Amino acid sequence: MLRLAQRGFRSAGGVFRGARGFSTIGFIGLGNMGSGMAANLLKAQRSLVVFDKMKDSPGIVEAASKGARVAEDVGELCSCADVIISMVPGTRDVVNLYTADGGILSLLKKPSFLIDCSTIDPIAAQHVIKKAQEEGHRMVDAPVSGGVPAAKAGTLTFMVGADSSDDSKAATEILSPMGNPKYCGSAGLGQAVKVSNNLILAASMLGVAE
Repeated sequence: MLRLAQRGFRSAGGVFRGARGFSTIGFIGLGNMGSGMAANLLKAQRSLVVFDKMKDSPGIVEAASKGARVAEDVGELCSCADVIISMVPGTRDVVNLYTADGGILSLLKKPSFLIDCSTIDPIAAQHVIKKAQEEGHRMVDAPVSGGVPAAKAGTLTFMVGADSSDDSKAATEILSPMGNPKYCGSAGLGQAVKVSNNLILAASMLGVAE
């Protein structure tokens, strides 16, 4: 079993021993994409606490009906999660969520494993990850492709940027119930690959239009 404790990573209840041995995943952002992703984590019997700014959103209601705990705010989520996954609209949202006053990095009280699945600027992703590492956390970027149908089906492709093989392996284990993680290189390169993928798709669409 994957041992995240190799780098001193511990959960509130002891050593975090991989996706089947941790305490709880916190999931932030249960919109069209996040709701399907959260549902697949619950289907895989992961312990899940969820938060969305729209507290009565369909994604929150669905997750609660399937056994997820609903956090009142990000602080409550941070207090009980060993792993945090975020899926929010854009670059500014991610930067604020993690680094603003009252953001995740200021609220966490123990070393945690952080995964951002939003699609954002690669340089911003590297900035947030560096800040997280400076605070003693481990963080990867893992934007997705496949859209809402793949999020619901559990067949998303995750483009993972991680600064160590341990982080890549941990992310793979955590993300696997939601799809297929692919290692793309160091932190931020998951976002770079996603941007490249989007450019290729756009060029293809222009070619078809011509």
